[in-house]
Amino acid sequence: MTSALPIHCFAPRLLGPVPATLAKASETAGPFPNLTELVFRAQRKALPGNSLEALIAQQYPDAPAPGPLIAASDGQARVGICYRAAPVHLRADRDRLLLFAGEGLCLTTAQSEQIKTAFNSLFSADGLVLEFINGEGLLTAKRRPGPDLPALSKVAGEYLDIALPTEPASRAWRQLLNEVQMLLHEHPVNRERTAAGELVVNGLWFWGGGEAPRGDQLSLQDDPEAAPLVSSLPASASVRVFDQAEKALLGGDVGAWLAALESFETHQAAELLNAIRHEQRSVLLMPGNGWAYRTGPMTRWRFWLRRKPLSAAIALQ
Repeated sequence: MTSALPIHCFAPRLLGPVPATLAKASETAGPFPNLTELVFRAQRKALPGNSLEALIAQQYPDAPAPGPLIAASDGQARVGICYRAAPVHLRADRDRLLLFAGEGLCLTTAQSEQIKTAFNSLFSADGLVLEFINGEGLLTAKRRPGPDLPALSKVAGEYLDIALPTEPASRAWRQLLNEVQMLLHEHPVNRERTAAGELVVNGLWFWGGGEAPRGDQLSLQDDPEAAPLVSSLPASASVRVFDQAEKALLGGDVGAWLAALESFETHQAAELLNAIRHEQRSVLLMPGNGWAYRTGPMTRWRFWLRRKPLSAAIALQ
């Protein structure tokens, strides 16, 4: 029965890693009784990685790369190499460019459509096609422009010259990123965003490439809100995603991370405990702090375990 499936909850960066000062700040927020119960009464196992895609790769080692996972989610057949694509903000810092990502750079449907149209008009002749699937960007290339670029989670907040590989094999990537910057420099979307007081989207970042999924790997979801990165995972568990904390820390937004912690406590953690108590389901929580926490109808009664402040479970940078 579907209702008896265990729940796998991916909550990247919910419990870090964060600067020590931010972990301390969590002690003055809350309280977090629901999340604390899910963490400190659980059976835990090591789970490296803190981004959503890294956690998926650890939990589902046979799953495709992130790009093909997104490509499989809308049921459309494609040919080539599929990459994740994300809007970024590049800000001059003296003679260098800092790369920013995160929630503050989310595009509206209309903005995504405009950027997609402009990109494809310029690059489709080169075998590059940009799409947006339920808010997630997807680049399909006829051939690899070079070795994979680092994941967005690795380059957010870094200088672009550090993030970009310098070897000759990555020359096509560097050229593409430069041309995208020029394309977006005076784009109407950015005039609109500037007028609204929002960060301009003056770049795109591509990573997580892999061969486009075969026909038998496509899985159009009944739920149009299903997260593209998880909609094609094996159906051995009910998969849930909470990515607010990851998006907050990608953008360096301390307040948004604390708000994400509060939101998870009030909504997701409460719902997970309800599933354990009243539906007799087991829950595997993966909060990106190096551990996975499994709680079920029996483990939640481990009263002898001493409660600790939630900050004790927050990983530090």
